[in-house]
Amino acid sequence: MVHRRAGFISKMLALISRYVELVLACCAFASVGTIGTANSNLSGTTLLLTTTADMNAGNLVILSISLDNTATTDGDFGEVASITDASGNPWLELKEYTNGQAGAAAGTTCALWYTIVSSQLLLGGVITINFTNTITAKAATGWEWTKGAGTTIAQAGDSPQIEVNDNNK
Repeated sequence: MVHRRAGFISKMLALISRYVELVLACCAFASVGTIGTANSNLSGTTLLLTTTADMNAGNLVILSISLDNTATTDGDFGEVASITDASGNPWLELKEYTNGQAGAAAGTTCALWYTIVSSQLLLGGVITINFTNTITAKAATGWEWTKGAGTTIAQAGDSPQIEVNDNNK
């Protein structure tokens, strides 16, 4: 069961990442590339992503995270509690959604988090994704973009608007 779910989670991450890439491609952003991926089928409250490239100051980095759900209904339950990295960059949640399927680990939770890099994180640096509950199947992938000076990022939809600009570094 866990291996099938891990495959599903990986597919969800690929879809989310592709969507984010398409949205940013139309604006004042340029893709730098992946900063790495991580996955685990070991029960725990964290997932460690070791970067495969530098995260450069001033750039936008978005993490796509997918995990076994613990909530049994649909919605945002704060399954991803926080993200930290070895350089102390501030990570903020863009959106999280759980498809509960009426049972724990019967559906999935997907979340998007971002940072405007204020302090470079070098290749091999560690990003720690902290979960509210103990999770078995979990995965994350990160992508970095340059952004034009003064570029604002605004989240649209049913969540409160989030604006990211040079003042959020």
